[in-house]
Amino acid sequence: MPYCIYKLRWQRLILGGALVCAVLAAPTLAEPLRIAIVGDINGNYGSDEYPPLSLALRDKVLALKPNLVLSTGDVVAGQKRGLSQQNLQNMWHSFDRQFYQPASDAGIIWLPVIGNHDGSKAFSLVGSYLFATDRQQAATYWRSKQVSHAELRWLDKQHYPFYYSLLFADTALLVIDASGSELTSTELQWLEQQLRSPAFTQAANRIVAGHLPMFAIAKGREAPAERLAQSQTLLKLFNQYRVSWYISGHQHAYYVSKIQQLSLLMAGGIPARPLLGTDKRQSVFSVLSLLPSASIQSWDLHTNTEVTLEQLPESLPALPFAIQRWPASTTLPCNNINQQDALC
Repeated sequence: MPYCIYKLRWQRLILGGALVCAVLAAPTLAEPLRIAIVGDINGNYGSDEYPPLSLALRDKVLALKPNLVLSTGDVVAGQKRGLSQQNLQNMWHSFDRQFYQPASDAGIIWLPVIGNHDGSKAFSLVGSYLFATDRQQAATYWRSKQVSHAELRWLDKQHYPFYYSLLFADTALLVIDASGSELTSTELQWLEQQLRSPAFTQAANRIVAGHLPMFAIAKGREAPAERLAQSQTLLKLFNQYRVSWYISGHQHAYYVSKIQQLSLLMAGGIPARPLLGTDKRQSVFSVLSLLPSASIQSWDLHTNTEVTLEQLPESLPALPFAIQRWPASTTLPCNNINQQDALC
């Protein structure tokens, strides 16, 4: 099948049996693009029931009617040896009935990030997936849910739902498989190819999302396996290609920061964990609004009151190094990377 080489956005037209390529300006929304950021919402291992706060979060999403839901992973409660295929199917059916389908019926697009409890990429000593059945079930479910929308264009969905890329209006989204602490060499190569593609570099907003964060920010989640091991490599890549946001989950704590040009949104989770250096727990739900500039609105699900950025700690003793509250920019400490690196 012939195809069109595009600069910003392309359209294929068949006129008299001939393929005509029309280059169009990237579409823009009349209103800001509103993305609901949904953190970890699953229940106990193997459970197909959801905590009351997760259902309250769903109701908040339906009331606010964002353009998109970006779920940062752990929407089901797998990653437990001994769960049967029927157990896993029941959990995905429950998620579909209680979350995905109500959002879809309301015209809200739900985009997945695979978490360690959805489809962990942990490997055995012989190099096979420890939770291969979990990953198969996650793939089966999400591949039955690939959406179409006038403003949505898939760029690469060969490995969906584990890693993929798309455009929504003039916002580019790359999702990485951060259901474990390391990206494979194949995944890193794919990521850089996507980051330097014309579709990504010419987008007004450039978002990367994955389950594990680059920083540990919560008590009980300080271990190296609870964050991305290649955070230094990723920080350099993301700043090199002018990524606007890295959005993540897993830590069950909410914080917004900035490293050089890269903004970080670490979604809250249910139940909440306290931020490092504090004893306060908040299960937080956020909406990121884009165009013409970014803004964040967040709510404490316990009290249904707004959480302002000023209520977050001005700085956080995160790991591998301390970070500052958004929009202030943290400078990378040079003892963490090469002294000659431009990020220092």
